Amino acid sequence: MPRNISLLYWGGASSYLLALFFTAYPLSFIHKALPIVLLLVVATHQMRGTSRVLLVSALFFCAAGDVLLALDLEQGFIFGLSAFALAHLSFTLCFYRWRHWHKRQLLLLLPLALFLLVMLWLLIPASGALQIPVLGYLGIISAMAITAILANVSGRYLLIGASCFVISDSLLAINKFLQPLPYEGLLIMFSYYLAQYCLLQGCIDKGHDDEIT
Repeated sequence: MPRNISLLYWGGASSYLLALFFTAYPLSFIHKALPIVLLLVVATHQMRGTSRVLLVSALFFCAAGDVLLALDLEQGFIFGLSAFALAHLSFTLCFYRWRHWHKRQLLLLLPLALFLLVMLWLLIPASGALQIPVLGYLGIISAMAITAILANVSGRYLLIGASCFVISDSLLAINKFLQPLPYEGLLIMFSYYLAQYCLLQGCIDKGHDDEIT
């Protein structure tokens, strides 16, 4: 990703993270989603073919989810959860096309499976009437993380991005269903912005590798 774009992205993300320490302000949901919209524009210009369609779709649904979770809507959490589920489905379809099995990937799949089982054990009893949506979302984000691990890509951006997304969503779920976390907004959004940046950078690197080969 071009250095100026990276600086612009992290400048926007950092400004939103800093704004979390102050009182609410009008149109903060736009501020929250703007860094993701920037990545969407980058994906439109730097990716090609099916990968571009899927990544643009994923980032669009992420931006929509950001807005829906930030707005004070009666069913805002369900709407936001649905938008992010669609985003993870788009990421999964993109990464699945790059799958390449290798035994060493078991070293990453096993701790992921263990972590997700622990989250399942903790969250399902605590989520009450939202058990089915939460269970479905856990399945979808698991598929995204698994396909990211299995993807045949150079570098670690895709793996870091998927891991950070799992961490971000786990923190959000713990904060909502189990117990309030200190600095929850900062922790959730920093890991989220890092996840999005790394996922797109990993996809861009994959596109460059394919062009070379």
